[in-house]
Amino acid sequence: MKLDIVFFGYLLSLLITIPITFYPLLALPQEIQNSEQSVAEFDVPYELFAALSDYHDLTQLEEKRHIDAEIIPAITEIIYYFEEERQKYLSIQTISEKMKKNLEKMDAHLTDFKNELLFRKKVLEFRILLKKQQQLKSN
Repeated sequence: MKLDIVFFGYLLSLLITIPITFYPLLALPQEIQNSEQSVAEFDVPYELFAALSDYHDLTQLEEKRHIDAEIIPAITEIIYYFEEERQKYLSIQTISEKMKKNLEKMDAHLTDFKNELLFRKKVLEFRILLKKQQQLKSN
């Protein structure tokens, strides 16, 4: 009998504790929606997001090993999808000031990634030539 009362008390305490514990988590989305600050939304195509994610993962690996051969295709994909998005903006008849700013930012990103692609290709060529040179020296 005492065991039933203890078990019932334990269940009752769980029923009271769980809602109190998780209430702040449940109320959080409502507070965000009601506040003046809003969550930023970006309409990024999945392919561009995936390419940027691959690029980020590879740059994190860069500290451990040389990843130039693997990062070149990732950068090429990013450039391709950025240019595709840029063409979507350019196909719109009337371009607003906000769109012009977005195009300028996109152009800046495209320039950065094109420069990095060129740099990575040169680094890869240099490493290949360096290996060949070392092989020639050892023979």
